[in-house]
Amino acid sequence: MPEYAVREFGDAGFKYVAERLADGKTLARRVASVVLARQGRTYTYVPANALEAALFRFDTGGIAETCRTLPWYARVVSGYLGEAANRLCVLENNPAEPGDPWLSDACGGQLAAFQDEVYHVLLPEDLGSVSISGVIREATSAWISLGFMTTCPPGWDPDSLRFSATQIEHLSQHVRMVAVDAYDLEGWILWEAGGVAGM
Repeated sequence: MPEYAVREFGDAGFKYVAERLADGKTLARRVASVVLARQGRTYTYVPANALEAALFRFDTGGIAETCRTLPWYARVVSGYLGEAANRLCVLENNPAEPGDPWLSDACGGQLAAFQDEVYHVLLPEDLGSVSISGVIREATSAWISLGFMTTCPPGWDPDSLRFSATQIEHLSQHVRMVAVDAYDLEGWILWEAGGVAGM
């Protein structure tokens, strides 16, 4: 089994993240404008011996294995949540609508709706009791996976199961990391603002 390593991208990774965000729902589109206005780095976790040309074919599979990339992504989320009590990871469930009978909370975490959109929310208190990988899998659709590491909006109650427009704006303005699917859903490209470690 090949060794995996974090590989950095420049403008190409940044452009791909922006393109994937444009395919998302309200939070993703709000985050896109924030990401485009900020400096940041983009990177992924792939076999260390992956060919450079293959790395930049972001929508083509066959470069990575989800059994290796998903635990890495889950470790990044866990590390982020563990840094402060006000951290959130919000995962878009693109095809879901509030009340869909197939939505499950079996993996843990919270569900929160904004209008007709559904988001899975991971909190610091979920660490150790919730399968981060399971929540990521549940939020991932057949064509898109979007995650946002941000901070809790003031006054937001996780038991409310809803986000307001003001809270969506807060989530987007305070985003520190973004994860978008890549390599035909076999991996993720992460964008981060500032100095959050890539684990």
